[in-house]
Amino acid sequence: MKYSINIFRDIFLVLFILILPFSVAISNIFFGIYSAIILIDYFYYKEKIDVNRLTIYFIIILCYLSINGLFQGSYNANKTLWKFIPILLFGSLLMYSTKKLPLAIIKKASVFTCLILVISCLIRTVIFYSENHFIPFANDAEMVNILKIHRPYLGFYILINSIFSFDLFIKSSQKIYKYLYSFIFIIFFAFIVLIAARLSIISFIVIALIYILFYLNYSLIKKIILGVSLLVLSGFIYSNPKIQERVNHNNIDMMIDHEPRFVIWESVNNIKNNDDFNSLIGYGNYQLIEDYLIINYEKIINKKEKRDYFVKEQFNTHSQFFDYLLFGGYIAFTLFISFCLFSLWYTKQNFTSFAIISAFILFFLVENVFHRQLGCYLFILYYMLALRNTKLPED
Repeated sequence: MKYSINIFRDIFLVLFILILPFSVAISNIFFGIYSAIILIDYFYYKEKIDVNRLTIYFIIILCYLSINGLFQGSYNANKTLWKFIPILLFGSLLMYSTKKLPLAIIKKASVFTCLILVISCLIRTVIFYSENHFIPFANDAEMVNILKIHRPYLGFYILINSIFSFDLFIKSSQKIYKYLYSFIFIIFFAFIVLIAARLSIISFIVIALIYILFYLNYSLIKKIILGVSLLVLSGFIYSNPKIQERVNHNNIDMMIDHEPRFVIWESVNNIKNNDDFNSLIGYGNYQLIEDYLIINYEKIINKKEKRDYFVKEQFNTHSQFFDYLLFGGYIAFTLFISFCLFSLWYTKQNFTSFAIISAFILFFLVENVFHRQLGCYLFILYYMLALRNTKLPED
C-alpha cells in the first residue's frame, strides 16, 4: 500500500511538471492531487515531516509577510498576497519534505517538457514570420502572442532546464546520451538568443563563467582561455541586430526611454522616501503600493502616451527585493536577501543547485516572481529541489 501511494505521488508530480509550462490551470489539479496524496501519506502512515533550516527560514518570512499584511491591509488590498501565500507556504514544505523523490526522473521530465515547449514556440515563430515577414523582438505584447508565455518567464524556464540538461550531460555515462543532452543544451541556448531574452542570456553567461572559474577542473591558463572565449562569444551575441533592437545599445537615452524599470525603480525610491513609509515594517498593503506607483508614473513621466501606458498597465515594482522592501520594510528585505545568500552558501558544493539558486536570485532582481502563479510554482519546484539536492550542515 505504501509503495502504491509513492508511485501515485510521483506520477502526479511528473504530470504537474509536464503540464506546467502549457497550462497553469491544469497544473493546479495535478499539484492538488499530489499534495493530497502526501498529506494522506503523512496522516495515515504517521511519517515525520523532514525539512531543513532554510525551508523553515523561508516559511518564517512568509509568516511575517502574512501577519504584516493582515494588520496593515484589508483582504482585498492584499489579494496578491493571499492568493499565492498558500502555494509558497505549503508547496515549499511539501516539496522539500517528501521522501524518496525520483530526482533523476524529475530532471528528465522537465528537460523533455522544455524541449517540447521550445519546439512549439519555434513552430509558432515560423508561422508568424511566414505571414508577416518579421518577428517583433522588441514588442513584448506581440511576443506573448507568439510564445504564449511572457518572455522573461519563458527565458528563465529554459535557463533552468539548460542547467538540468548540462547536469544530465555531465552525469551520463553513455556517449549517445551525452550527445543527446549536449544537443538539447545547444538548442535551449540558441532559442534564448533567438527570442532575445536579455536577462536569461546574461544569467547564462554569468553561470557559465562561474562554472569555468570555480567548478571546472582545469589549469588556470585553460580557465582564462575558456573565460575569454566565452566573453568573445558574448560580444558576438550582443552584436546581433535583434539583441541590439531589444537593448537599444546605440542610444542611451532611447534605452532609458524604452526600459520600464528605470521609471519603475525611480518610483520605488520616491515611495521609499514618503513620509508615511515605515522603513521597518513597510506598508503591508499592496493596493496602497500600487496607488503610489501610479501617482509617481503620472508625476515623473512627461510623454502622455508613455504615461498613459504605465498607468494602464499598472506596473508593479519589477523586483522581488523591492516588492518586499515596500510591503514588509527592511525586515522583510533583509530576511529575503539573507535567505538568498544562505541558499548560495549552502549549495556551493553542488554546481547544479548553486546555478539554479543563482538563476533565481538574478530573476528576483528584475521580476516580482511571487506575483505570478507560474513564478510561485517554478520556485517551489526548482528552488526547493535545488536545496533538497544539497546536504546542509547539521541537517
